[in-house]
Amino acid sequence: MKSDLTSSERARRHLKEIADEAGLMLSATEAADLLEITQQALDERRRAALILGVRVGEKWRYPALQFRNGRPLPRLDEVLAAHHGVNGWVILDSIMAKDTALGDRSILMLLEEEDDELLDRVIRELEDQFAP
Repeated sequence: MKSDLTSSERARRHLKEIADEAGLMLSATEAADLLEITQQALDERRRAALILGVRVGEKWRYPALQFRNGRPLPRLDEVLAAHHGVNGWVILDSIMAKDTALGDRSILMLLEEEDDELLDRVIRELEDQFAP
């Protein structure tokens, strides 16, 4: 049966599913306050792939799941850099997706658990997959 949704409607629906799964999305002000930095410094960190930002309309939002105790998760910057400039929504979807090759865990879970051995492997695979 053919879907009645257009590709843009399907894309919007998929982004909503990703956002719902990610949970709390911080505004730039909230993220900067959490990290105790200016909004300009926040923007610089996002552009440098040190933190993850996603576009929602004209504004940037920052998934709260990437932060613990007012700091980005350890090694998040390595995971983001390995994606080589891929759209933030794609990265967010990627890091939340459970993978049987990771013991039915997600990259986010590996970051939270600080599973360095498996993270090393995942980062190498991401670098290969998304190499410019």
